[in-house]
Amino acid sequence: MVGLRSIPMSNNNSTWKGQIGLYYFISMILQGSQGQLLPFLPFADEGIDVLFLNKRKDESYPVQVKAAYVCNNGKIQYGGIKLKEDATPNKILVLIYSPNIDQMPEKLWIIPYEMALEKARGKNGTIWLDQSNEFYKQYEIPLGKDVKPSFVVKMFLQLPRLR
Repeated sequence: MVGLRSIPMSNNNSTWKGQIGLYYFISMILQGSQGQLLPFLPFADEGIDVLFLNKRKDESYPVQVKAAYVCNNGKIQYGGIKLKEDATPNKILVLIYSPNIDQMPEKLWIIPYEMALEKARGKNGTIWLDQSNEFYKQYEIPLGKDVKPSFVVKMFLQLPRLR
C-alpha cells in the first residue's frame, strides 16, 4: 500500500501545488459555510477548478484556484500561468501562498476574475502579486490561528458580482 509519505514530492511539481491549494480552499469553504456552499469538480479543465452551489440562494460561483510556494523579491508569481479572457459570469480567482509546500498557507486572495484579468493585461497576461499594491490588499486574507473558515466564506460571498 502506498502512503502519502512514500510518494516523492517536488517543489517544482505544479500539479501537486495546485491540487493541495485547491483542496485546502474547498475544505475551508465547506467548513466555514456549514454545508451552505457545495463544491462540484469538473471533469475537464477549462479554467474552472471548482463550482460552488449555494443551497440557500439560487447562485453558483465558478472558481479558479492558483497556488504558489515561491516568493521572488516581494512578489509572488503564480506559476507564470497567464490569465485568459473568459466569458464565465461571476468567475472568482483564488490565489493561495505558502512559503513551502510542506507548510500551511500563509495568505489567501479572493478576487473577482475580471478585476484580476484587468491587472494582468499589459503584463503579458501573467499575474504577479505585489504585496504592497493597494489593489491586492483589499482582497488579501492573512491566514493563521485567528482566521476562522467562516470569515473566509463571508469574504467570498461579499465579492462584487460583475455580471
